[in-house]
Amino acid sequence: MTIIRSIVSLARGLGLAVVAEGVETEAQATMTREAGCEELQGYLFSRPLDAIAAEAYLHMQREASKVSGARKIGAARSRNGHADLTAS
Repeated sequence: MTIIRSIVSLARGLGLAVVAEGVETEAQATMTREAGCEELQGYLFSRPLDAIAAEAYLHMQREASKVSGARKIGAARSRNGHADLTAS
């Protein structure tokens, strides 16, 4: 946990956004949020998706966040590679 907090603190000090990748369990999500990381992505939120499904998923997440104020980011990959897509 100390390492996670240090990385988040360093990144924020450099003016960088921090996204925790590979979040698979609620315990991991809780731990990373407690460390100060507010943007998460991984299997907990979504399995890998093709580009069309990823676009639809991100649109749905944006609409949901407008209603609830929550922000979840799902892991998504294109058919051809491993480019992660994130909500903004």
